[in-house]
Amino acid sequence: MTVQHADLFHCLACGRVAYEAPGGPAPDCCGQPMVRAVADVVQDVSPGSTVAPRSRAQVADHALFAELVELDQWCHGLRDVDISRSEELANRLSVLHQALIDQVEDTRQAHSRATDPKVQVVERLRAQGQQLVTTLARFVAQLRNGPSPFENWGQICDRLGEVVAEFRQYAQTESELSGVSPSKTGDSAR
Repeated sequence: MTVQHADLFHCLACGRVAYEAPGGPAPDCCGQPMVRAVADVVQDVSPGSTVAPRSRAQVADHALFAELVELDQWCHGLRDVDISRSEELANRLSVLHQALIDQVEDTRQAHSRATDPKVQVVERLRAQGQQLVTTLARFVAQLRNGPSPFENWGQICDRLGEVVAEFRQYAQTESELSGVSPSKTGDSAR
């Protein structure tokens, strides 16, 4: 069984995302080291399998999902928090949103010439990706722009849990398209 690893880094200044070998130093961006967002994303590939090793885009897709699950766990782990903490969450989600936009576009381009049996899955992936980008943008806007539709931190966490569930569907569809089983990274959060 072959195991592939990658770490996801992001720049706090510009939001750029980079993928590097696990455990290595953080790459520089905007004159400062990037922040390790997700460490050691793993995927198992059985020997003799007809499944090709995961592409960089597939690792990124699951790394972004793992980052969202981590945010969900962080959100639910905070107790007695007032709603003012929502700006911090909005900033973290905004960086994730930008990375997701790039990921959805990369996935679109990678599967633009899908064969007939995969056309329906590609179309479903495109629709789910666009819906996910829209959902995340709307959530960030709700967190940043008053008046807030959320009465307390618990409602914000519940909404984030719904976004995680939507992203899980997107990751599963992407895995179905590539013929790779969905990663278990962060899947136990809900």
